[in-house]
Amino acid sequence: MYQLTQFGSNGARKAIFPEGELKANEDVVFYMVDGWYGTIITKKAHRLGDRATYYGLVSIVNPSDSVLQDALRSLSLAQCVYFEGVAWMGHGFGKESHMIVGVSAKAATMGSQLKNTADKDAFRRHVLDDKTVKFESLNNPGLYMSVDGTRVVLGKPNGMNEIFQEVPALNGIGEPFVSFESRAHPGCYLVHCDGRMYCHGFDNKLQLRPFVFKNDATWRLSNCEDTLEIA
Repeated sequence: MYQLTQFGSNGARKAIFPEGELKANEDVVFYMVDGWYGTIITKKAHRLGDRATYYGLVSIVNPSDSVLQDALRSLSLAQCVYFEGVAWMGHGFGKESHMIVGVSAKAATMGSQLKNTADKDAFRRHVLDDKTVKFESLNNPGLYMSVDGTRVVLGKPNGMNEIFQEVPALNGIGEPFVSFESRAHPGCYLVHCDGRMYCHGFDNKLQLRPFVFKNDATWRLSNCEDTLEIA
């Protein structure tokens, strides 16, 4: 028997499900209570109205630990987040800062340049084996925040353009603030300017002053959804 626990985005436990049985393959876990009440946990992100069909689960009585780990890998390594950009009053830090921008793919289609609207648009933060990260649009499953030239767009992954390295915040404020350096364009960072998202470095920045560029390339990630744990 297994037990499913739900946690809030702040890490606090919200609910403990009754003990249940599992059926699982590498794509999905069915958590069943009393033989019929089911909770479905899928490896792939879905939206309201989606359909999915899974096969070969009826004969599975006790899925192996390796199967469960594979099915839940995306949950353990993917975190729902939204971006918060920092605006500084002059050159100050701390109390003089406030959040005014974000990263938004709302109403975007593949190839559209992302905006810096502070609307808490959600992305799945995937951590890769080398500790780099990529951000999948929750509203557009399968499409990622990607670099296209100097623009940041919604695009399909290719193993380069959607990959970023989290580095210390360029403006020096420290954790939990970070900057995101592009794998495809080392020395260039996720930055906002004039309502749009770009991937720029110090050599091709649009901001006239370096300290403004550093601030516009500084971000904080905030959690935006509950999480589940099976024990």
